[in-house]
Formats: sequence, structure tokens, C-alpha cells
Amino acid sequence: MLVVTHGGVMAFAVPRLCDNLRDDHVLDHGFVPNAVPLRFTVGDDGWTAGAWPV
Repeated sequence: MLVVTHGGVMAFAVPRLCDNLRDDHVLDHGFVPNAVPLRFTVGDDGWTAGAWPV
């Protein structure tokens, strides 16, 4: 699956969906730049984000 969206939306939604990120992750690591891919793993145990691009 491929989802394309604005970096600000990703910065808000991704930490709330992924079990390995705190809700305030963006405060420490910055927004996801526009047009930069972010890889997820989705399984029975929830969502996991790959490396946070900065």
C-alpha cells in the first residue's frame, strides 16, 4: 500500500498509529519533510515505523 500526504499530517498521525513512537516524537525529531518516504510495518501486533527521516 502507498499513502501520499503532506509532511505535517504524517508528523501528527504517524506517532499516534505506531507503537514504537511517542505521541510527541515530532518535538524531538522534527517534521517529516515533504516528498520523503516513511516505511511502516503493519502486523498483528500493530504498526511500527522505520527510521524517521530528517
